[in-house]
Amino acid sequence: MNKIIVILIIIFIPLISLNAQESKVYERKINEEITYTLENGFALQKLGKQIFFREKPDETHQVISINELNEVIDSINLPNTSHGYSIKVMMKNELNFSQDILAYKEFRQSCPGGGSTTFISKNKNGIFSKLISSSYSTMGHSVIYFPIKFKDKGLLLISENDLNEQSERKPTTYKYPKDINIPVRELIIETNTEYLEDVEGLTEDEIIIKSITSNYFQWNGKELIKIKTVEHKKPVLSNKNITNYPKNGKAYVIAKNGLTYRKSPELKSTKYGAFDFGTEIIIIENSKIDLELTDNGKVLKGQWVKVKSKNNKKDKSLSFDGDYKYTGYVFNGFLIGTNKVDFRND
Repeated sequence: MNKIIVILIIIFIPLISLNAQESKVYERKINEEITYTLENGFALQKLGKQIFFREKPDETHQVISINELNEVIDSINLPNTSHGYSIKVMMKNELNFSQDILAYKEFRQSCPGGGSTTFISKNKNGIFSKLISSSYSTMGHSVIYFPIKFKDKGLLLISENDLNEQSERKPTTYKYPKDINIPVRELIIETNTEYLEDVEGLTEDEIIIKSITSNYFQWNGKELIKIKTVEHKKPVLSNKNITNYPKNGKAYVIAKNGLTYRKSPELKSTKYGAFDFGTEIIIIENSKIDLELTDNGKVLKGQWVKVKSKNNKKDKSLSFDGDYKYTGYVFNGFLIGTNKVDFRND
């Protein structure tokens, strides 16, 4: 009796870890539908040529690669956070070390918060490597750019959000940084955007960008190595063709080093203080006095406007206006009527 019990235990122990020499993937046709399983019966989802996904609700998920004989070559575990997720093979990339790129996205399904996307490379031998991750939250987000070849445009660094985009709209690209001297087929770029404040509940036009940085990565044969970090310091208007600066109502400061406000609408007037980048101000009077300034070679034409705000860089003002303690005159060429601000690398 004891021998029978031992035999039963051996038969029904599930195969938890995959063995490349012993495991195979089987294709079966049931009711006109093709299904895939491991030899131990575990169901698989086909993601692409010789790539399969194993969903395990109570454990880590797995991605599996096979050879021409349907034998398992490699597998990689993916976190299961009990939130929503999706996984797909991205359109063909031009990385010289990767045959396929997989994107495993985790996201919250109900409450606001964030999510992340893990990018996995499969080389020509079927071996997986975790490359890099992007993320988003109410305090900022990151985006990954991969080299993609276009028939009419050549090789471009394309945003992860456009890798599988089939529409005719222009994809988001990153200009190749020639100063780093890295072959584009070995290059992956990550941009990180930080918001000025928690943006939960804000509309797109109400979001102020505090900073943007870019990280350049190169494949060294085993992993991605960070080569350089670039800080994009110069704030510019989202619409670079804007010439009509705000003359009334709510506005936001886009001068990176702060915007001086004065006693009267002239450059020789007494300085009261300065408003920080991103400060919300209210324009209460348009002087209609024109002013032209040059900022890093760019000519800005605008006017003096009188403003009020609850915040300033350093309190020197003796003027009060209810809750809006700080009032004075500023040049509206450093204001924007919406707080959707972008950065450029110069």
